[in-house]
Amino acid sequence: RIWGGEFLLADWRGFTRYAHLREVPMPGGAAAIRRPARMALGLLAGIDSSLLGHPGAEGLLARLAEGERDVMLTMIDRGLNSPLTSSMGRLFDAVAAILGVRLDADYEGQAAIELEAIADPDARGSYEFRLNGSGPVVVDPEPVLRELLDDVAAGVPAPAISSRFHRAVVGAIVRVARGASAETGSPDVALAGGVFLNRLVLAGAVRGLTAAGLRPLTHKRLPTNDGAVSYGQAVAAWARRDEV
Repeated sequence: RIWGGEFLLADWRGFTRYAHLREVPMPGGAAAIRRPARMALGLLAGIDSSLLGHPGAEGLLARLAEGERDVMLTMIDRGLNSPLTSSMGRLFDAVAAILGVRLDADYEGQAAIELEAIADPDARGSYEFRLNGSGPVVVDPEPVLRELLDDVAAGVPAPAISSRFHRAVVGAIVRVARGASAETGSPDVALAGGVFLNRLVLAGAVRGLTAAGLRPLTHKRLPTNDGAVSYGQAVAAWARRDEV
């Protein structure tokens, strides 16, 4: 499994996985990063294969290469080179492909960047993730995906759909953080990872968390994404060895 979309309860010595995005298959593994259309197929098939027959998915399926759909679905069905991932970045990739924003990426994150760029700030409405279970909580995109496909089928412009999707992500971050804070008593919420390079998500999360009475912590001197991972590993190694 490839982690991502994580909500961690952590100190310098360790962590507990409090919540994560629902896992879906990545057909072709790393190849799905370079081709968001594959990731979109994995998302639809992984959430509910009947969604492949939704009118809102017709555009995506029509853009696939000849035979690509059948090959990818066979790989998913047999568990062949289709690792499960809870990555938020891959969810953004899949949504971008469904909307026709980006089917192939020249670099990692391109689809998500372009999805952010087209978002209409004046569009109204939002989708909403479902939160399932506990230990860990699973942040389920199924209701988001169904409403998004309905909007595509109804001819809602991609910029409006992008805006509603971004708001849904922000809403999930705030809801999960509120639940974690209620359990732990801590108001501190550290915002880290590639998704927070997205200005709409970062700004929305800061506003939402602050309005909820929580204290969002953001990066100042270190990069918010993987560039700070080695620094964090060094801190954790030091904290396990020395008194903090």
